[in-house]
Amino acid sequence: MTSDILINKLKETNIPYCNFDKSPPSPAGNYGAIKIHKDLAYISGQMPFTGIGILYPSHQELTNHIDINEIGYKASQIAVFNAFLQLVKNKSISEVKSIVKVEGFFRHIEGTNLPKMLDGASDLITNIFPDNEFHARTVYGVTSLPYNAFVELSIIAEIE
Repeated sequence: MTSDILINKLKETNIPYCNFDKSPPSPAGNYGAIKIHKDLAYISGQMPFTGIGILYPSHQELTNHIDINEIGYKASQIAVFNAFLQLVKNKSISEVKSIVKVEGFFRHIEGTNLPKMLDGASDLITNIFPDNEFHARTVYGVTSLPYNAFVELSIIAEIE
């Protein structure tokens, strides 16, 4: 799928807080946002940034919201959107064929809800690539993430 087609498909989803006019989040240290090796793009950890320095959910949203599954679902959608943004804005990538693997890290230690939270990312990936095989995934509950983010995703994509 070319970058233009991928952008159009993502625009059709109307995910709140997601904007194609912004640049993808910059790396926070001495590393690259994407490492390309042969036909794979390894995307460094993506968090649900909705603007420069603005994370979803905010501390207030997180403490006042009752349904943690819904927050996790939306946050993982925004994080995977940022991963797609990294792919389409990278000039070395002409086509994204599929998402191979997703690793989700949630700042939430009650493990029973974690798979449902990561479904936000998986559902979006499946909607964008309906004809591809399912991607592999792993989900973790952790006590801390950079910037106190609620979720961080690490993604491997098949590219051309």
